[in-house]
Amino acid sequence: MVRAQVSLQEQQLHAAVTLETGTGEVQGSRTLASGNRDCDELTASMALAISLAIDPLVLMRPSRKPRPRAPFSPSPSGGMTRHPRRTFLPGYSAYSLVGAGWGGTPSPTGTLSVGAAAHWRGLSVAGETTPEAPSTLLLSGGSILVTRLYGSLLACGHAFFLLACGKASAGVMMLRASSGLALGTGAVPVWTVGGRFGIRWRALRRLALVAVVDPELVLFRVRLQDPMSGAPLWRAPPVSLSARLGAELVFP
Repeated sequence: MVRAQVSLQEQQLHAAVTLETGTGEVQGSRTLASGNRDCDELTASMALAISLAIDPLVLMRPSRKPRPRAPFSPSPSGGMTRHPRRTFLPGYSAYSLVGAGWGGTPSPTGTLSVGAAAHWRGLSVAGETTPEAPSTLLLSGGSILVTRLYGSLLACGHAFFLLACGKASAGVMMLRASSGLALGTGAVPVWTVGGRFGIRWRALRRLALVAVVDPELVLFRVRLQDPMSGAPLWRAPPVSLSARLGAELVFP
């Protein structure tokens, strides 16, 4: 058992530290004094003396570095909850979107987009391929079948369940004209730039539901005309629009 006593004598602080057995037998004692009446200095000396009295080898042991501790935050029950440090690792996803498009072909058409994306924090980059259903343009005595196939690159930002992207696309518009017994085919390039805006809702841990609208500026405006008379039939508008719904599988 250790006994410590502090007193003020002749304008000086004195401390007496005594080590006793359980029966009261004194095994050792030490007297300390502080000439400038500094309580902190005397307390530090007393702490060292008591440590040496309890464990004489305490100064010979290597000191242990304290482990870093995670921050605490109040829990709903009023206690304290320890949160592990959050690390941001890249994630990956594959998705599919189905919908309809206007302005890219002579008549509204169905679209199917399949893509993959890489995510980091609130940003993502994606690449996708989109084939469109054929659109038919009627002629006098025939028709033109128009089909588009293009690929897109997207750079997106995410906030809560909202997303906004920049988008650039390049592809080909395939034409198949028939008039009586004649049949002709052709292809013209497709170039567009625009954006994607929508909602991405994480329904399950690895599944997200997506609804998007893609307004795009048509850089190469296709012009179709009647092969027999040369009369203009259709010219691509300066802006095209598509709306799609889909699902995204997220890893990890």
